[in-house]
Amino acid sequence: MAEPKLAIRFLNRDEFLSKIKPRLTGGALQTYKKISAETALELQKLTRIDAPVKTGFLRRSYELFFDEDGAAAGVMTQCEYAPKIEFSHKPHFFHNFEKLKGPFMKKVREAFKHMVNG
Repeated sequence: MAEPKLAIRFLNRDEFLSKIKPRLTGGALQTYKKISAETALELQKLTRIDAPVKTGFLRRSYELFFDEDGAAAGVMTQCEYAPKIEFSHKPHFFHNFEKLKGPFMKKVREAFKHMVNG
């Protein structure tokens, strides 16, 4: 896959998973994957809604991606002009990430708390 022009991955996979993955049972890992995928899908939806539309290419270019084992999900684009639009006059990507970051972490904490506490 070509290098994306803009991308967000929920949590740094290497950092987070190297610490927690060895301690996750199959159910906990599946729950984390589900929360990551749902949040990435919501980010893609919000980003596409907020992206400016001239031809529609930028809006359609935001894609979901998953790491090889599915433990990390995110949204990216390979659109050459996406960074210029994001950082110059029409933010549509990172502000949606900021909106979803807190709820994502809350879902992860709640899910893991229920698994630990039963």
